[in-house]
Amino acid sequence: MRYIICVVLSGLLISCSGTGTKNFSAINSMMINSKEKIFVGRQPGYVGSGQVYKIFLNGKTVGKLGAGEMLVRDLTPGLNTLQAKFIGITDFEMGSYTFTFKATKGSNKFIIVSFKMGGFSNSLRLMEVTESSFKHSMR
Repeated sequence: MRYIICVVLSGLLISCSGTGTKNFSAINSMMINSKEKIFVGRQPGYVGSGQVYKIFLNGKTVGKLGAGEMLVRDLTPGLNTLQAKFIGITDFEMGSYTFTFKATKGSNKFIIVSFKMGGFSNSLRLMEVTESSFKHSMR
């Protein structure tokens, strides 16, 4: 019986983590040495921390973000669309938010995914921030 409980609890904990990294040092190095990248981060915290967000850039899957994780991908200059989706344990989409932005050649973009808890509904927000704000938010 204990074995079954351990397996179930392990599965729940694993489902709370995404494919992003929590290694801020590696991301910080990429910020200094790279251009035309998009950095997407999710702040650490307790509210909604069990929820994983699936991130899409121009319709292609970038990865899944757990609490305190970051994703980095190449960015194409011009008009781009970033989308975050609430994904349940069964990959059932439970809500999404889309953000369209213009990327310029030779520059990076920094986006924070935040969770807003409401009385009857919850929502996601994607906010473009400066590099220093991104670093401060993800530490």
